[in-house]
Amino acid sequence: MTSWLAKLRRLFNVLGDGVEASAMVAWPSTNDFIRAGEATRRLTRTGLIARHGSWITPTANAQNWLESGKNAHLVLILHRHVRFIGELMSTLERGSTSHEELLIVARSRYGFRWESLTPVRTRTSWLRVTGMVDIFDGEVHLTEAGRALLSDLELGKPDADEGDAPAVLPSTPTAIADLLAALDDVRLHRRARAAGFYIPGQQEEAGWIETLRVLTEGAMPSITVGGLANLCCRTHGISASSASSALDTLKSIGLVARISSDRLAATGAAQAWLDTDQSVNLARIVHAHISYFGEILFDLDTVGVKPTAKGLAERSSHYGIDTAQGLPPAAVTGRLNLLLACGLVTKISQTFFKVTPLGRAFRDSVRCLTPQQLVELHEEEFASVPPTDVVEAEQIAAKIEDSAHDSGEPERLEVAVIAAFNYLGMPSRHIGGATTDSPDGEVRTGSGVHGRILAVETKTAKNGEVSEEYGRPLTLPGQRSKINAEATIYIGPGFERRLLDAVDDDLQVAVVLTSLLAEAVRRQGVTPLTPAQLGPLVDPLLRSDQRRDLLAKEWNAQQRLADLELSVAIVLHNEAQDPLTEGAWLEIKDIRRELRKLGHRADEEMIMKALHFLTSPRIAVAECAAKAGSPAEEPKYEYRATMTLGTIWRRIEAPGRQWRRSSSRNDE
Repeated sequence: MTSWLAKLRRLFNVLGDGVEASAMVAWPSTNDFIRAGEATRRLTRTGLIARHGSWITPTANAQNWLESGKNAHLVLILHRHVRFIGELMSTLERGSTSHEELLIVARSRYGFRWESLTPVRTRTSWLRVTGMVDIFDGEVHLTEAGRALLSDLELGKPDADEGDAPAVLPSTPTAIADLLAALDDVRLHRRARAAGFYIPGQQEEAGWIETLRVLTEGAMPSITVGGLANLCCRTHGISASSASSALDTLKSIGLVARISSDRLAATGAAQAWLDTDQSVNLARIVHAHISYFGEILFDLDTVGVKPTAKGLAERSSHYGIDTAQGLPPAAVTGRLNLLLACGLVTKISQTFFKVTPLGRAFRDSVRCLTPQQLVELHEEEFASVPPTDVVEAEQIAAKIEDSAHDSGEPERLEVAVIAAFNYLGMPSRHIGGATTDSPDGEVRTGSGVHGRILAVETKTAKNGEVSEEYGRPLTLPGQRSKINAEATIYIGPGFERRLLDAVDDDLQVAVVLTSLLAEAVRRQGVTPLTPAQLGPLVDPLLRSDQRRDLLAKEWNAQQRLADLELSVAIVLHNEAQDPLTEGAWLEIKDIRRELRKLGHRADEEMIMKALHFLTSPRIAVAECAAKAGSPAEEPKYEYRATMTLGTIWRRIEAPGRQWRRSSSRNDE
């Protein structure tokens, strides 16, 4: 990338004060000759080249860039003269995206009539070589440099959409107005998660709204559960299990409700919607009953949130207080399609959505939950000791990242690295490489006799890349012999290619980037791993580019187990709150079915692990009982919650608080 910029600088130097377009110039190298007009053909509208008749000269802008040497200066010039430079960066501020999706944005939002990806790729190439974007995994990503520059750009406005004038909402019937008026922050938080969002029928041309209308009318004045399921099967030709999912959705969005153990009836709000035949009233009911519905309309206009089902699913985790896990993409897709049917959003591509004027009017008329309100609710409802270990993790990780570039005081990195390994549960001590045959530190991979001894060698680099000359690993064997170490952990912010190959090929050296060590520390504060699970971090038989993927598998597995434990607790809690259940006991198969509605596909073994934790004597937030049966039968077990969800949360947090309190007393 830097070679391309070097060629551009050389071109401006070759042009000097100006040349004839037909003149031959030595470019891009001294051995290549090309006509000046041909060399500058693609630069004529960039603000970098000026033509006066047949005379070509670099502009004052080009000269200023040559003198400043700042890539941001070059991008500012390009943005002032070429459309869809800063605007492209602004699009990426929502999240990374593909060239194909950028082409759609350029055409739908800025009026370009491009038929190919070439104009988009040309712009991303300029931005890539200047460091404003990066391209990997098939997507274009905004860099920190690009994000910083955006504040200095005056962006062009997208072409006006048809009907962008403020929309007028229909009046709200009394039954629906009462629902909305009751929505305080606590009720907003307690809306149904509706992770198994399913509506049968065609989505296009208000097909979903017609499905909801038919099923709601079928429940007037009332109908058996089986009767409504049969109506659903007959109308849409679906299976009994799909019909059951549709009925669950119908109940969760507030259109029908149980009036006995086997009968359903349309709610008063649903009847008000049918009377008015206004889709906005349907949206009002849905918003009052399920989480993350109206909130989507704010997030679609929020910088940094990708306006796709996947991007919004990731964002939805910011709204969960009972679970740190967000909604599955399928559940968000269902919400988006219902918002689309109601006219509150529109599609600008196959995967991108945007809010309509009606959608903005709707979201401004209803009370929505914000992530900040959830933080406040969390602090109020689940008040606990501040997460000191998480704060400590961030402090250690920040020191690693900062000191890795401090070549003037290399000991800072040594100290930060030793603190990191101690935090990760690997007993470590700082030695300090006062001489070349002494390691910077010692790490044990486990407690006492269970741990292998590893030497630590750290390298700093101001520019982020340790040079081959500075990082020569010739002294590593001697350092290991000093402390009887089996291998060396060789740590730095980055390494020149030949140096990296040399140390990566050594089967007694584990090359670890400071960025990965910092990430491991940060994740340890939230998703702690055992020293054995952290093995890939220091395994000398692995190459440096293999470590993160293996650690990510461990982090993900640990988080999935935590998500499952909490979801099982929610299932047991919800069953205990249902007035129509007897005893609130659930078998494994029942728990597994309810988990599927929350988006979990867990096998029996995983569910049993979660239940063993929840029913353990120290936690005891759930209880287990053997189900009565004949003596010849294998015993079957049932489970139920023993306390409310808020108490469950505090009960699980309690041991950590108690350990901290005991530790502080011992310190005294």
